[in-house]
Amino acid sequence: MSARRRVVLVSVVALALVAAACSTPAPTASNAVPAAAIVDDAPVVWAAFGGNETRAFDPASAWTQLVLARLPASAELVELATEDATVESGRTAQMAALGASARLPTVATIWFGIGEPGTSGAQFTASLTQLVQSLQAMGVPQIVVVARPDDPPGRRYRYAAEAEAVARSTGVAFVSPSVPTGNPFEPAAQTVIADELAPVITGA
Repeated sequence: MSARRRVVLVSVVALALVAAACSTPAPTASNAVPAAAIVDDAPVVWAAFGGNETRAFDPASAWTQLVLARLPASAELVELATEDATVESGRTAQMAALGASARLPTVATIWFGIGEPGTSGAQFTASLTQLVQSLQAMGVPQIVVVARPDDPPGRRYRYAAEAEAVARSTGVAFVSPSVPTGNPFEPAAQTVIADELAPVITGA
C-alpha cells in the first residue's frame, strides 16, 4: 500500500473499553441525506462497519483494500469491523469507537448478517435503522448498506430483505454483491465485491 494512504485500525480492546465506558443513546430520527459524490480535492474518510464480511482477513486481497486503492491517495480507511460482530454491536461498540476517534466520515459502509445466529428480523431492522440514523445525525453524507443475497433457509446469510428495506426507508444506498459460490473470502470473490461496491463508495 502506498505510504500516502492511512488505514486506521480500531482494536477489539478499544471497542470493548469504549463500549463499557458508555452506552449509545437512542438516536433521533433525521431526514434522509442524499448520496454525495467523492471528489479528488476533498479528504475522504471511510468508516467501514461490520463483521466478518467487512473485516480484512488478508489485506492484500480484501475488498476494502481493493476499493481503497481506487480512492484518492489521501483517503483514510477507519476499520471498525470486528470478528463475528452483530449489527447491535455495530450500533453500540463500533459507533462508540468511531465517536472516540474524533473523525467525521465522508462515507460509511455497513455490512452485517453472518454473525447474527440469534437475532430476529425485527431486531436486525431496529438496530440497523438506529445505526444509519446515528450516522445521518453526525452528518455523514454517503452511507452504503450492504447485504449479500440470502442463503437457503437455515444457512448463514440472512437479512438481505431487511437491510434493503432499511436502506430504502432511510434514503441511503443499498448494494447486494453477486458473490460467487464457494468461499467469499477468496481473492476472486473479493475482487467481485470490490468491483460492485467501488462505484457506490466513490460516487462514480
